Amino acid sequence: MLLGSTILNVALPDMSRALDLTNEGQQWVLNAYTLTFAGFLLIAGTLGDRFGLRRTLLVGLGGFVIASALASLPTDVGFVIAMRALMGVFAAAILPTTLAIILRVYPPRQRAGAIVVWAAASGLSISIGPLAGGLLLSAGLWWGSVLVLVALVGLIAFGMSVGFVPRLPTSGTGELRFLPVVMSVGGIGLLVLGVLDGGQSGDWVAVTTLAPMLVGLALLALLVVTEGRRSDALADVGLFRRADFAISVLALSVGSLVLFGAMYFLTFYLQVARSYTPFQTGLLFVPMSLGLLAGAPLSRKLSDRFGARSTVAMGMFLITIALAAMSLYTIHTAVILILAVFLVLALGFGLVLSPGTTTAMAAVPADRVGAGSALVNTARQISSALGTAVLGSIMWSIYGARVASSIASLPDASRSVARQSLSATLSLARGHSQVAAAQDAFMQALHVTALVAAGAALLCAIAVAVSAARSGWPASTGTEPDAFQNESLAPGLEPVAN
Repeated sequence: MLLGSTILNVALPDMSRALDLTNEGQQWVLNAYTLTFAGFLLIAGTLGDRFGLRRTLLVGLGGFVIASALASLPTDVGFVIAMRALMGVFAAAILPTTLAIILRVYPPRQRAGAIVVWAAASGLSISIGPLAGGLLLSAGLWWGSVLVLVALVGLIAFGMSVGFVPRLPTSGTGELRFLPVVMSVGGIGLLVLGVLDGGQSGDWVAVTTLAPMLVGLALLALLVVTEGRRSDALADVGLFRRADFAISVLALSVGSLVLFGAMYFLTFYLQVARSYTPFQTGLLFVPMSLGLLAGAPLSRKLSDRFGARSTVAMGMFLITIALAAMSLYTIHTAVILILAVFLVLALGFGLVLSPGTTTAMAAVPADRVGAGSALVNTARQISSALGTAVLGSIMWSIYGARVASSIASLPDASRSVARQSLSATLSLARGHSQVAAAQDAFMQALHVTALVAAGAALLCAIAVAVSAARSGWPASTGTEPDAFQNESLAPGLEPVAN
């Protein structure tokens, strides 16, 4: 499911040529998935609690496989966008449900270890996407092959879920009422739509950006007010009154924001500024996979020894160091140094993801794990979209301002295009001096953007350490509320054999 959110990026150039996509079409192919994925997460969590986690997972996986396979067909762009949107809907049923099943099946002593594996698999899926996509395209396969791969992986996951995931009786909690559903899907969808539009246009006060963001925020505020006191609320916002939950979600959100933002501008740095192929870029992202795989189990050992809050704070500080180091990159930085920084960045996120998720979910009532998991993952998805949009907007705004003088000799139409991207500038450049000036402007923009991201990570690290100490965050990830201390399932529930 997470593979489906990253693997298509490297196939966009081939898809654009095959389907004659405009820039707007490319954006919708990517954003249709993000919009529906984020918008339906809260609903999917409640569906899992009410109608069964296993059933919700299988429906999500089955629908995701079918939609992925259909999206690979070389038809027209409208059909591809529709299937990508459908993929997002079914993906929303998968992510929170997998975490909720872990919390319902595993006893407290094993739960942290299971979440470590879940976190490592999630991180690996995110970073392996560009590599797998680049490998398929380098072999001469058509752009849809990346979506066929996603469908095959989903089919394997479906078969394994049928064979190994136990039937868990429904808790019967949660209720899908019409108005809360509309406010949730509409609010999150419009907010993400506005954020994505602002990131693409760079104009955060345009009507197309502000209007959906303001309406989305208004709908979410109305959802909080109307649902805040209900025990069966679609989004249990009362959880944020618990310091351990709020601090965990803060760390997970900021970590996701800066990680996805960094992956966005690093892709341009590697593919455009340094002219690496998509496959080579995917290979250079492999250390991120290794860092995430190493960080997840390491976080458990550190949490057992130093406590969850210290581990998460250490992770955020490592992220800060890595982002600050990126502000020192040049066009000629040695590859080994680039790989080392990637490794530190991913290791830091690995130290945040597992203990942060465990501690956040420990605050959720046992019969609402689906809804609680959806709330945590919704925050992460919105933050990921914000990271790409906001940091991307900062970078291209600075780039446009810095490159303006060097492209003054270009025609007006060409100058307008060149200010918006490095690749456009390089294709329109007249001579070595303009190429060098464009590269210099891009590196200056990257440096500032990396420092902004580092500043956000540093502030979060400080806030996590200070707030957690004051609120008495659990000393380790194994410390959980009474509802989870002595039972692996919600009170009164027992697993049923397949």
